[in-house]
Amino acid sequence: MSLSSKWLGYKLQSPLIIASGQNTTTGSNLGKWVETIVENKWGGVVTKTYFPGSDVYSIPYLWTTSQYKNVAMQNCGPNLQQFSRGEDRRLKESIRISHSYGLVVAVSIMASSVDEWVSLAKRAEADGADIIELNYSCPAAINSIETNKLGGYQLSKTPDIVTEVTSKIVEAVKIPVAAKLTPNTSDITVLARAVLSGGVSGITAINTVQGIIGVDVETARPACSDVLGNAFKTGISGPAIKPVGLRLVADIAQALPEIPITGVGGINTWSDAVEYILLGADNVGICTAVMHNGFGIGKKIYSGIEDYVKRHKYRSISSFKGKALEHVTSVSVECPKSSAVIDPEKCVNCGRCYTACHEGAYDAIRKLKSGLKVNPKKCAACGLCKVVCPNNAVYVTVNAV
Repeated sequence: MSLSSKWLGYKLQSPLIIASGQNTTTGSNLGKWVETIVENKWGGVVTKTYFPGSDVYSIPYLWTTSQYKNVAMQNCGPNLQQFSRGEDRRLKESIRISHSYGLVVAVSIMASSVDEWVSLAKRAEADGADIIELNYSCPAAINSIETNKLGGYQLSKTPDIVTEVTSKIVEAVKIPVAAKLTPNTSDITVLARAVLSGGVSGITAINTVQGIIGVDVETARPACSDVLGNAFKTGISGPAIKPVGLRLVADIAQALPEIPITGVGGINTWSDAVEYILLGADNVGICTAVMHNGFGIGKKIYSGIEDYVKRHKYRSISSFKGKALEHVTSVSVECPKSSAVIDPEKCVNCGRCYTACHEGAYDAIRKLKSGLKVNPKKCAACGLCKVVCPNNAVYVTVNAV
């Protein structure tokens, strides 16, 4: 049994990759953290995105609310790393140290013209990068992204241009190139096909989901406001976006089974990581959970995956990659007559299922002296009672003939 994984031709000690985002993964800082990163079972790391332009960023640039604390975070983005001569030197040294520990490094880049994209890719390759990750998905409030169609998520609005830019970058370097795709699109498979046509070796999915994390109803000020009161529609990350990430990874895996995928979005536990792999990801990228908990969360997630693999007697990560895809469909089928059942051993008679069914569904649950009971003749097996039950006392089953 091995938890080693492949990443665009490179062998990783585990399927866990530190996704682009935190300041500790810039070339300036990565070198001093490499030993800690490897000790905590990370197989690879993507640097914070390098960008040739210069912008003013909001302070603060990270927000949440009491409702979403530890569930979601909104990120306007700190100043992206500038590729100065000094940074070239520091990145090169960080990559050298990373390689001495067996850590694979992808350098994330973003630009606002084809020439800039190509120049950054060449510089990253010259500094020793193993992989180039093209940030086609940054939703931060950056002036040069908002006004230029070749920067961040703006580029993804035009698939033909995505293919053209990608092909220029791929032609300019000899190392593998991956594209990080935005979830803020009507069909991610269109973007996936566009970058594949451009020659990428792999796809990273997804980046953050654009949104507004909340509004203070007393002041009418959005929670995602800087100290001057400016609010931003930028990227949401954390466990709340995992359902979006899972669906989009599955979409890509079903449409383009030949393309390697790094699944990213809301991974906080070992089971989150396994879910992405079951839906077709080759490995997983984690950012927000690292920012919240430190590099040590990698060892916890690794240990959980290791136990899972042993319990199911899998030989490797690839043994269960995509195993859930056979069950994923968008086509409705006619199911046999079914109904909900309430387990009297687990039911605590809280009445939540009764209220939900009585006022929001089919009024199929009765209050009896013996407890709550479903009338199978009225029940449409919608599952609402199962959703609201706090004690896992409800299940849906096919009716006996």
